[in-house]
Amino acid sequence: MSKPEDKHSEGEPLSEWELRRKRLYKEAFREALIEFGLDPAEPIEIQQDMAWVRRRRELEESNLVKVIGLLLGAIVTGGIGALVYAFQRFVNG
Repeated sequence: MSKPEDKHSEGEPLSEWELRRKRLYKEAFREALIEFGLDPAEPIEIQQDMAWVRRRRELEESNLVKVIGLLLGAIVTGGIGALVYAFQRFVNG
């Protein structure tokens, strides 16, 4: 008796080659998780770890945008300050 995951979305059964390929993919994915130090038997824990990684990445990306804005602001302010200083020296002789 075949399992639902052993069928195409249209309901026809998978060939022996497709079943073998599917098993190989699952085993390769399981081994990759283990290589990354994740326990395939704990999918909720893996999801929480991945959610933490995503939050860290998003936080770092938003911080990078803020730092770039801060640097641009400092450069523009410094340029304006230099122009004002040069103008004052020109006017005062």
